[in-house]
Amino acid sequence: MLLLLLLLATRAELPFARLKIAKAGKLVYDQTINGPLGTITEDSLYRYYSQTKIIATVTTLLAAERGLLRLDDPVEMYIPEFANPQRYVSGTIEGDDIVTEDAESLPTIRQCLMHTAGLAYGGLFAANGIVDEVDKLYVANDLGVEDLIHEGGLATVFGSLEKVAARIGTMPLRHHPGHLWDYANGHIVAVRCAEVVMGRTATEIMQTEIFDPLGMANHKWGVDKSDPNLLPMFEYGTVTMEEGKPWSLYQRDPVPATHLDITNSDAVAALQQCVLPDGQGTGTADDWWRMFACLMEGGRSPHTGHRLLSPRATELMMSSQLPGGVQMYEMASSHAELAGMAAPASSAGIGYGLGKETLSPSAPTLTYLYIVVF
Repeated sequence: MLLLLLLLATRAELPFARLKIAKAGKLVYDQTINGPLGTITEDSLYRYYSQTKIIATVTTLLAAERGLLRLDDPVEMYIPEFANPQRYVSGTIEGDDIVTEDAESLPTIRQCLMHTAGLAYGGLFAANGIVDEVDKLYVANDLGVEDLIHEGGLATVFGSLEKVAARIGTMPLRHHPGHLWDYANGHIVAVRCAEVVMGRTATEIMQTEIFDPLGMANHKWGVDKSDPNLLPMFEYGTVTMEEGKPWSLYQRDPVPATHLDITNSDAVAALQQCVLPDGQGTGTADDWWRMFACLMEGGRSPHTGHRLLSPRATELMMSSQLPGGVQMYEMASSHAELAGMAAPASSAGIGYGLGKETLSPSAPTLTYLYIVVF
């Protein structure tokens, strides 16, 4: 792994990398890899993107372990807008002839955490030409990925997790709950349920129950563009496939707005509120290592000794939740397959836990708990 990363950085096919390898909760190898495109230090700030979903899952499990909610509770118990879910059947926005039907069941919190609730992500893969009418409906209701481009995006448009989750509840489902796996924004919904039962905002819960006890001192909800420790990830274009090379990077000039830049916004940085618990988090490599180490040790931090979750809860996170031990690609929707999220070739032997893929459809393992590469 190290040789591969060194080679890619030297060839400017990666701007930089940080490799941490752990065993039994202890860091056994830690290497910083810099190249001609960039340099990282101990103070460098990373955008966690969908790794933030792990924090969202932990937050939800905190509420569950205290008996405040159950993972199989219908979401509508905590968010009224989910009381009468409808599944998209046919029609278009342009034709003003959208047809829906009653969903066969109510989406549950567990399904939200494992991407089987029937929710969508508002055109996340539109740049690849993968978009359907449900995506378009999300966009028409200010829930599209493109809305994240604007200064502050959903964080400032809605102003609270409560309002974002409520709006999601009014959207038609892409499929019946529990039927298919489809990457979606369910972690927003799950964390809102935790907010309701714990009587505090997600920002307060995560700070006092997770970040402070684990010593994640640099975690933030967004970063200021002028912060000298902010890594220049958006100076580089998307991966371009070339003959004989795994990928290549090119430097952007100028750097365009991008939906992935939801953390790099002055408005988000000023707000410092968790409004998008599925992708808004930022912090250092050490911050994230502290989260990983805690989960690897069955919910107890080897750094501070704090018991965050029970061993049973962390095992639940690391065990595939897909029914009947099926593999992820076997349950994937056509939309997910087209987006390359669950193609048979890349997802063989992979299950899905609460928040991330598992290396086995049955054994309790998480792909991101073994080798952490930033």
